Amino acid sequence: MTSHTRSEDASRAEKAVARFCRNYLDGSIPAIAPVVDRDHYSSLLGLEPGDLRKLLEDHQVIDPSQSNLQDRFWSERVVLAAFLHCDMADGKLARNANGGILRSRYLCLFRSARRSSDRYGLVFTSLERHLSQPAQSPPLAQRADEIEAWFSQRFAERSLDVFRGKASRRQVYNAFGIPTHKRMPELEAPLQRWSDRISVDGYKPDPLKVRQHLANAGRSYEENRIKTEETVRLRARLSERLLRDLNSGTLVSMKNKNQVSRRHYAGELNCAVSSVRAQKDILAKFDVELSKLRGTIGTKTEEVREWLKESLANRTLQVVNGEVCRQQLASAFGVSLRDIKTSKEISELLLEYGKKAKGIQGLPNSRRTAEREVPNAEEEARLRDYVNGECVKLFRGKISRRAAAAAAGIAGSSLGRTALKTILETADKRIMGEFLSKPGNFVHEGTPFEFARITALGFPEAVSISLSETFLETLAEMSFRRAFEVYGVALSVFETASPIAHSLYQSDGSLARGSEYAWTRLLASLRATSVAEKTRVMTNSFVGLANHLIKLLKSCDLMPSGVRPLKKLARVETTQLRTVVEAPKLGKSAAPVTTNSVERYIELLESVVLSVDVGLGAKEVPEFVSAIARQVQADESLRNDPDEAVKVVLRQRLDAASEAGWESFCKWRDHFDYGQRLIANIERQEGEDERLEDIFLRGHASPHLDTILPEEFSETGLARYLFIMKKYNGSIASDWKNRRVAKQLAKLYGPRSQLQAYLVPHVDCSSAAVLACLASKGPNTAVGRELPTDFTRSVDDQIAEIVGVKRKGGAPKVIHIDLPANGREIQMLDWMKAATHHLRGSSSWSNRLFLMCHHGRIRALSEWAARDHIREICQTKPILAGMNIVPSMFRTSRLLLQGLLDKGIINVSRALGQHTEDVSWRDYHSRPPETLIRDKVTRSYLTDAQTIIVHDDNELANALGISDEALAERRRSGRMRRTGFGTLCGDRLGRPGSAGTLCTQQDCERNCPQLMFVADPVQTALVQAWGIGLRSAEDEFSRTRPERWMEVWLPRLKLIESIEELMTRGQNIDIWDEATILRKQIWADPSVPALRPW
Repeated sequence: MTSHTRSEDASRAEKAVARFCRNYLDGSIPAIAPVVDRDHYSSLLGLEPGDLRKLLEDHQVIDPSQSNLQDRFWSERVVLAAFLHCDMADGKLARNANGGILRSRYLCLFRSARRSSDRYGLVFTSLERHLSQPAQSPPLAQRADEIEAWFSQRFAERSLDVFRGKASRRQVYNAFGIPTHKRMPELEAPLQRWSDRISVDGYKPDPLKVRQHLANAGRSYEENRIKTEETVRLRARLSERLLRDLNSGTLVSMKNKNQVSRRHYAGELNCAVSSVRAQKDILAKFDVELSKLRGTIGTKTEEVREWLKESLANRTLQVVNGEVCRQQLASAFGVSLRDIKTSKEISELLLEYGKKAKGIQGLPNSRRTAEREVPNAEEEARLRDYVNGECVKLFRGKISRRAAAAAAGIAGSSLGRTALKTILETADKRIMGEFLSKPGNFVHEGTPFEFARITALGFPEAVSISLSETFLETLAEMSFRRAFEVYGVALSVFETASPIAHSLYQSDGSLARGSEYAWTRLLASLRATSVAEKTRVMTNSFVGLANHLIKLLKSCDLMPSGVRPLKKLARVETTQLRTVVEAPKLGKSAAPVTTNSVERYIELLESVVLSVDVGLGAKEVPEFVSAIARQVQADESLRNDPDEAVKVVLRQRLDAASEAGWESFCKWRDHFDYGQRLIANIERQEGEDERLEDIFLRGHASPHLDTILPEEFSETGLARYLFIMKKYNGSIASDWKNRRVAKQLAKLYGPRSQLQAYLVPHVDCSSAAVLACLASKGPNTAVGRELPTDFTRSVDDQIAEIVGVKRKGGAPKVIHIDLPANGREIQMLDWMKAATHHLRGSSSWSNRLFLMCHHGRIRALSEWAARDHIREICQTKPILAGMNIVPSMFRTSRLLLQGLLDKGIINVSRALGQHTEDVSWRDYHSRPPETLIRDKVTRSYLTDAQTIIVHDDNELANALGISDEALAERRRSGRMRRTGFGTLCGDRLGRPGSAGTLCTQQDCERNCPQLMFVADPVQTALVQAWGIGLRSAEDEFSRTRPERWMEVWLPRLKLIESIEELMTRGQNIDIWDEATILRKQIWADPSVPALRPW
């Protein structure tokens, strides 16, 4: 808010307090107003005069920065009183536009400025009231005769307002200047007495006279407050415009009120609506005149009677709870609800027609229904002809509403009308009955899911026909698995056909009672089959119904109690890997993600050859292949070299993005340097600092900008304005809210963002530097955006090693990026570091290299700002125009390009996302890191652990996607079999990974809800013991015997960690806990040796 230092604050406070103390103790405080005297300051501070004198004598120099809280509190209050006293005495009391005290000018002097607004609100309010009132009225106890005369006059004129059968307390308290939240006995007694008289005499107020009295009464504070010149001119123009329209009879009113339209006249005067609403005294007088012109509703009894009679005959009279809606009447005659309620004649009419409407059917119960047109008979006839015809289109077992609306020539929302809705529902029931009457429709195309889909819609006829003999005969011919599918998706059918399930259960010998493992295998296989067949039933719905089936079978003693229910799938957001080649057009929703996999692009390279040879169209192949195909068609030499075609397209687009970033950076760099040169070469005038301080620290800057801003553009004027912005830290930014000033500044020097870019590097400058780094080397997007200021570790003649930190995915990892030492990227980074040096302080982002100015405040470059501005920068190049290029595409593109430049490092490119502190990019070319080795071993074991190991059931393995040959190979290897562990993977195609492909994520077992582990507590306890022994010996063996550790014991440790992750994060946590207890019991025996590698 201010830019002066704490030492300046202390100096000003010391001078003000010294002057206040001297005047107060000497008794020489002048009387600024009749009540602002020496004793008034003590009342403002909440002290007695003697206490204030003692406080000032003990604290000759008040220090607002005292450590003691209570002392600092009283010191701040004294300093506040001192500043108010000095400014009032000098005639420099800072006021706001409404005539009140500008509190921010005084509260900004304290450390507790945010709390001071509430702590000292009463001080400011009291002083404002005293300054606005010329004299203090006598107490109410001495004004009894005046109060009684006021009530008598209001009662005689019928201008005493009534609220809930009593005299209006608000009107009385406002008339005598008392806040309504207080209760004054001097006013409460007359209020009660006159309220009793109102009920006895049947007093009815005149709305026009009540409103006229309220308008004429006004409030003393509002009338006497100081108004600015703009407010005075606005009031004059508003009065002139209202008087002109009143004389011509064109006074514009609100829709349902007898009041002048505030919004209309705000538009006429080209000002804000709030500015017009603030002129309450002017608007109240013209509201009274408008009411006189339009008349009261009580004088239009015959017109209201005719309107009610006509509305009742047309069935458009709105009736709510047996009464005529007053809002409808007020809207029709343009009056307020208050006028209707206060008119006795109109109330009797509404009561009369409310009784007549009780026996009439079809009256609307809302204004929208009342104004709606009667349904067209032709539309009903067209819709009836369509549903009874032969070309009816169905959707989910019902008539398609979209097709029906198109056939009837009406909007889809019109089908909700009662008549049209009844036609459609009747036709739906008829079609459902015809479908269920044919036995062949129970099993549609060899599957029961068509019937299940229809019954799931909740038709009552479906349940009754499902119990018919025809359906039960069809059900009896099915196998147990087919019947299970029907039961799983049509639960109502299963619950009523449990005898059939019992007979099928007894006839199936393979599912003997007590075989929990067999039941678990069956549930998993049925679940995989239901997904593999691509039925219309969602997998989670199937799991829920299957669990209900398990519960029902257990209750009927048809299933062992040890069978566990299935677990529902978690929602998995499927994303697609993209590069700059596959960037979609703008306007499409795409969420590109980064990954370290290159295998997908090797498959796409093969499809490039197919697309060129076969001649497929652009819509029949992915966008990546289409872009490569167009490049091959343009250059015949690339027809037999698809790898080179991919590299050409990647280089073109990456180079275009890098060039666009450099051009944008140069533009805003020159802009910033130009502003800094202007500020450095400005010529200062004598006494300018003191004059600017008076303008920007003691009042609004807007009235003085005319003396600062020239009429035409000049470098001198721009330099002086930039100097002011820099010196006072943007303190005149609030003046942009003034439209006149904002237009003048924009006309002279451009938009606010362009002016700010002279002092702070533009956000496009930071985004362009990030874009250049991403397009050049493709680091992680967050790493490039969050580069620290000390980004350079070592620099030689050719290579500069840039160091970043990757904070996502666990502990921070140091990332090493190699850039050309004399390249553009290093120049951009060095310039950004030097240009933003003066903006850094002790904030949390002080060590961040890339900054931005957001709403006048310096912030670190955010993710959304970098994304949006990089997309806009890329649009400047024709080759990238219209494409949705986002930062995450550059890393993927660079990884693919690096893998194609040297096929020997494709596997290395796959591990580029696994950086550690001691491994840089160049190290990947000489030796693979230990992380890559660990991940390779982990993936090999997870590949086995994610496949069900069933030795005797080839059909079940085939249902899970395992061929007979693959199953035989796994039987021969027996690696997982020897461990005694296995998993049930119900759906290998619906797990995290690319759509339509097998699961590829190495850590999917943490989030996969489908893994069901088959394990034994004894074997699990042995695995836990081996895991503890291997972890304790890891440091020793990896240091003394690295070859044996890498080849023998590290794979075993990774296997144990994989098993631990699968069990502790899955459904077998109980088995793991049981094994833990068993292991502790075994180790309690001192004769059992600890397991350690050899």
